[in-house]
Amino acid sequence: MHDIYFSFAEKIVLGLGITLCLASFVYEVMRRLLIVFKGLGKLPFDRTGARLWRMFREVFLHEKVVKGRFWPGLMHAFVFWGFVIFGLVTLDHFAKGFGIPLLGLKAHKVYTMIVTPFSILVIIGILALAYRRFVTKPKALGKLSPTSGLVAFFIVVLMVTYLIGEREIPLFLWKINWWIHSVIILAFLFLIPRSKHLHLVLAPINIFF
Repeated sequence: MHDIYFSFAEKIVLGLGITLCLASFVYEVMRRLLIVFKGLGKLPFDRTGARLWRMFREVFLHEKVVKGRFWPGLMHAFVFWGFVIFGLVTLDHFAKGFGIPLLGLKAHKVYTMIVTPFSILVIIGILALAYRRFVTKPKALGKLSPTSGLVAFFIVVLMVTYLIGEREIPLFLWKINWWIHSVIILAFLFLIPRSKHLHLVLAPINIFF
């Protein structure tokens, strides 16, 4: 990993990109949530412990998905768990762009040892799901969606650019790789709430209530 310097202009571009894409994401998600909540009427908050436990089992453990279709469910779980693990990586990634990394050198090395195998599992999982979606084409998945292919491509690029970024490569190539990774993440913020992949955000809420 290089000692990174980002120019003031780069920080401005990064800040604007994050602000615009995050605002777009929040606006679209809140707009749809308000529609959903209007249809639900009074939201039930009884048995909170049981609801949280169910949400943990079905969302984080992927219990129902894996039990219903083991191999596709497991591949989906690989992708989900990878993105949970990548949460801190993403925060640290953008913090570096502003010159304030969240992880010190030792913490970064330790966390990289955890994240690297998960990034490989994510690649395996998303390629397996893409093969099922676009090659075997089970009827249960319905019509083909170009957005699904784009999302799969973005996920693979994210994992590959992460792995490249952890190698010792020339600084200018590292910087190009860093910006590709950043643009893909910001593109996700715009794309997800405008596609069927919004279920990534809404599913936990739906399961809880």
